[in-house]
Amino acid sequence: MKNILLVEDEFIIARMIENHLESMGYTSNHIAMSGEKAIEAFHNHCFDLLLVDIKLNGPMDGIETVEKIRESSSVPVIYMSGNSDKQTLERSERTQPVDYLVKPLKMELLQRSIQKTLG
Repeated sequence: MKNILLVEDEFIIARMIENHLESMGYTSNHIAMSGEKAIEAFHNHCFDLLLVDIKLNGPMDGIETVEKIRESSSVPVIYMSGNSDKQTLERSERTQPVDYLVKPLKMELLQRSIQKTLG
């Protein structure tokens, strides 16, 4: 079974996505609510995919979090964000995500992106 790290600081959204992932047959054994917690979880567990919100509580946003993870891994990343401005998109592209989904998320688009990435 594939493991997904969900990086989302809004608890209700995180639970909704986690429930959808489980219904798709994926496990999300960790929800990180900050960049720091995501990096810690990433280094302590094995994940096949990262679902990362760009706007996070704390000193690091989702892009900075992925930049840190990219120092040691090329794990696939799907960004989720309410921000689709040019500057944010350009910053995210430097981390080579497999997809960038705009919130509010459409679960069928999330599902398609995950299936395309993980098979």
